[in-house]
Amino acid sequence: MVELIHHVRRILTPELCLATYRLRFPFVKGAALNGAAVGQMVFKPSPEYIQAFYDMIFRSAIIPLSRLPLNSLLSVDLTQLLPLPTAPDYPEQCLGLITILDQQRIVQTGYGQRYLRAFFDPVCEKLARQLTAQPAQFRPDGKAAWLSRGYSIDDWLIRTLWFWAPLVHSDVFMTADRQSLKDWLHAMRAETETHCGYADPFAPLEAADDVDITAFQRIEEAGPPVKSYANSSREATVADYTFWWIRILNSHFAITDMCGHYPYWIRWTGLEWTPRDKAFMEQTNNYRYDPEDEPVLQLVRKDYLEGVWRALGVNPEYERGS
Repeated sequence: MVELIHHVRRILTPELCLATYRLRFPFVKGAALNGAAVGQMVFKPSPEYIQAFYDMIFRSAIIPLSRLPLNSLLSVDLTQLLPLPTAPDYPEQCLGLITILDQQRIVQTGYGQRYLRAFFDPVCEKLARQLTAQPAQFRPDGKAAWLSRGYSIDDWLIRTLWFWAPLVHSDVFMTADRQSLKDWLHAMRAETETHCGYADPFAPLEAADDVDITAFQRIEEAGPPVKSYANSSREATVADYTFWWIRILNSHFAITDMCGHYPYWIRWTGLEWTPRDKAFMEQTNNYRYDPEDEPVLQLVRKDYLEGVWRALGVNPEYERGS
């Protein structure tokens, strides 16, 4: 085990975690933030960002980690790779590590989506559970961790959600621990309302979103706000953007409550659609299902049944000169 953690430490270095964090959040600490611009940048990353992210993490971290047995990687305490919670760059390193493991979803295609859903997502879920379960004064997703290091409340608001993204992406968490997410979302709403001085316009819609399996699709396709909910003549603030992401995270519940998992991802783990999954796909016009993926999905199913994994290779889409 000691040898394994040293091997993983050579892959997920502090330098890589910090570089990934800075690429993801290039904003000047404490500077004024435009909520509309932040929303577009973070939720709709540019081709240039996606390429830079791929170049930074895929060959150096994702492929080497994929060569390890999943059970071995799950046995590693990834928090041992991080500095002490009192270190100056502790929350940044935590968020960089989360970003490497969770946000590789934007550069994984084909068979790589099996690695994303069935290999890396469980690893990142474990890490996110550990980080968000720490005592309040040490939690890297907490307001104190960021404000005590010179960040503003707006800086914190645009970062904290990404500590919870791996948990939202987890079928297990969303079914077994859904109330934890609900409580956190309500706490974030209260924090944001206090900060901006106006109410979350989506709070009255929460009960309806909780049972509407099409809500997530609609909210995602509409994208983050461009104009402020409080004053439509002004650009969206970070608070407006926060209210939007609170709603989009909340809209996942209807899907996992209905199916017990995300139907549009479950086949990438090797499992087949259930009758409820098929009903969901029918009602959402086959959301996120591409018939052209079918040959790869059949390959994933075959490998799952045989208990094997094909080696993860580079993604030709992002290999320069390909």
